[in-house]
Amino acid sequence: MMLRASMMARQVRGYLLVGNAEGALQSFENQKNLYLEARKEVEILISDNSNAQQKEKFTKMIELENQFEELSKRTFRLRDEGKLQEAVTTYLAESKNNLGEFDKINEEFTQIEQESLKSMSEETERAIKLISLSSIAITAIALVVAYMIFNLAKNLSALIQQIQQAGIKITSSSTQIAASGKELEATMTEQAASTNEIAATIKEIAATSSQLVKTMDEVEYTSQATAQGTVNSQKELIQMEKTMRILAEATNTISSKLGTISDKANNINSIVTTITKVADQTNLLSLNAAIEAEKAGEYGTGFAVVAREIRRLADQTAVATLDIENTVKEMQSSVSTGVMEMDKFTKDVERGVEDVRNIGTNLESIIGQVQTLTPRFQQVSTSMEGQSEGANQISEGMVQLSEASSQTTQSLREINNAIADLNETAHGLRQRVSGFNVG
Repeated sequence: MMLRASMMARQVRGYLLVGNAEGALQSFENQKNLYLEARKEVEILISDNSNAQQKEKFTKMIELENQFEELSKRTFRLRDEGKLQEAVTTYLAESKNNLGEFDKINEEFTQIEQESLKSMSEETERAIKLISLSSIAITAIALVVAYMIFNLAKNLSALIQQIQQAGIKITSSSTQIAASGKELEATMTEQAASTNEIAATIKEIAATSSQLVKTMDEVEYTSQATAQGTVNSQKELIQMEKTMRILAEATNTISSKLGTISDKANNINSIVTTITKVADQTNLLSLNAAIEAEKAGEYGTGFAVVAREIRRLADQTAVATLDIENTVKEMQSSVSTGVMEMDKFTKDVERGVEDVRNIGTNLESIIGQVQTLTPRFQQVSTSMEGQSEGANQISEGMVQLSEASSQTTQSLREINNAIADLNETAHGLRQRVSGFNVG
């Protein structure tokens, strides 16, 4: 029953993970029907049992099964309504206590059954000892009667012959009783051994089956969760790789633009150099004009003013071009630094893309390893088949136990017949002896 209850719980967890409502509900109903069949068989076995504690445990197990069925229906309903988180939380919170208490009561139920079998075995052994003592007592009585008949044989030879024949018959019956008692003792001993062996096998099968079911649930849940997680991670890595490639292309574009800016700055620098040369030439021309104005005297005064103004403008142009040149140099330095940083960033992005690609490869390897978990499921299935063979051995042991019980019944029947013959012979002997009066 515990095995079927665990299989029902497994179908509920499978539906929470996969979401296949039709398949999960059908599997759940199948496991439920198998559980009800097992429960019916157990109910038949304990129907004639007077152990009230055992019946109480069985009733409690039925109540827990009804509670679990109601929890499963609520879980399916929440999952169908799209409330997956609430369904998982509710199921994990309530099913743990329910299944744990069910497992505990199931173990107590099995222990009570084993103690009952042990008690029956001890009662059988006591019956064997009582029969053995009875056969010894009957043999002793037969010897005493034979001794009395031997003393009476001195007076009545005819009666002695009858008593001797009766003594032989009593001895034969006593021997038959002793042999039947030994046979009964051996048979009951074998039955006790078979009973103990069956109890041990049942306990081992129950423990192994429970462990196998738990292992199968854990492996299946872990493999499904791992597979889903790795698939999601692989998708995210693919998206990350695309984003980083776009970023790398953007950095290359920026580097190209910065290179263009650097070229433009060089052109500006060339223009500034040309302007500087023009300013120098203008300054030189204004100086020459001033010299010529001095030579002209009063007539060159206006020309001297113009030359002075031109020189002033040339000086301002030289200062401005110097500022422009310094600004251009600073801009070129910043652009060069930016280009270097962008090149470094581009290399970092390329390394990141390579790392993402390697991680994707590793994830593919992990997915392959997760897929190798299938043989583990097959191994568990093989173990379950082994448990089935163990159940068959139990069935064979029960058949042997039934045959031994039949032999015991037959031996008891033979003992009863022998005792009846012995009583009849003793009765006839008493009648003959009652008619004899000593001297």
